[in-house]
Amino acid sequence: MFFPPSIFYGKHNQKYEINSENKNYKVVIYKYIPVSLISIYKVFDEMGYFFVVYDKCGREIYKTPLSYGVSANLLYDEMGFSTLNERELFFPTNEGIDSIMLPVVSSSCAA
Repeated sequence: MFFPPSIFYGKHNQKYEINSENKNYKVVIYKYIPVSLISIYKVFDEMGYFFVVYDKCGREIYKTPLSYGVSANLLYDEMGFSTLNERELFFPTNEGIDSIMLPVVSSSCAA
């Protein structure tokens, strides 16, 4: 009942994947699982999707805030990496388009 809406995610609720041009970053779009009042509200309000960004080694480097939720149409149509700098990711919000600068990916995947 009190779980954050994006606490449970994995292959079971993965919907879509976007890779940067050089494959240094991967964005995975997930559907909220209705495990809390907030996630139930987001699903019924058609704002039931969030995303997580991974580096080329599969490490999670960005996850949307708990308040984030967007419809599938916006994620598929308006999300993408900048053509000038693959570290800049553009994504939809309720107020329009926002962007984040992702951290530099190391050249090796050593732990």
